[in-house]
Amino acid sequence: MTIFLIILSIFLLILLFLLFVKLNFKFIIEYGFNNENFVKLRFYVIHPVLGINIKLNNKENEEKETKKEEIKDEEKEKTSFIEKAKDVKKNFDIIKDTFSNSKQSIKKTINIKKLDLNIDFGLSDAALTGISTGVLWASVYSVFSVLTKIVTVHKHNFKIDPIFNKTVFTVKCDGIIYARLVNIISAGFMLLKNYNKAKNKI
Repeated sequence: MTIFLIILSIFLLILLFLLFVKLNFKFIIEYGFNNENFVKLRFYVIHPVLGINIKLNNKENEEKETKKEEIKDEEKEKTSFIEKAKDVKKNFDIIKDTFSNSKQSIKKTINIKKLDLNIDFGLSDAALTGISTGVLWASVYSVFSVLTKIVTVHKHNFKIDPIFNKTVFTVKCDGIIYARLVNIISAGFMLLKNYNKAKNKI
């Protein structure tokens, strides 16, 4: 009986530790026209040294043969475009209402400790590269504005280097996201609750 209580106490302590400790996700994303693209994730609790890595490669040289089967289902084809549009709008409204009612809970749950973005960009034309770089800056901060409405960003650093004498596009993005498991569970219940509410309302 004593051993059982000791094991149960240890289990409860570990559970409480995992519920309230910060879970950290460090990510690195690299993309380029002529480079090997990859996503590297590192999950850790206390220190990056104690974490585990997950790396996803996307080699452009890998050829995947996809065969398209031309089988037409007459019953599906009978569904009109208007009915499909109504379904899309209905699903969009549900998602919009769910997010609108849950965004404060999500914002408190997910924190981006650091977000760095580096872009090398060139179109082999100085004038066109200059104009496009301005558009790219505006696009980056438009996306960032939307992101800050969803999550809390503590520190960010964006850098776009225009290269005027060649065509190039490389992106490197890295950062650290942290959240507590108890807050993730709470936000998950809130999302589910608001989703069901929005679904029943429409």
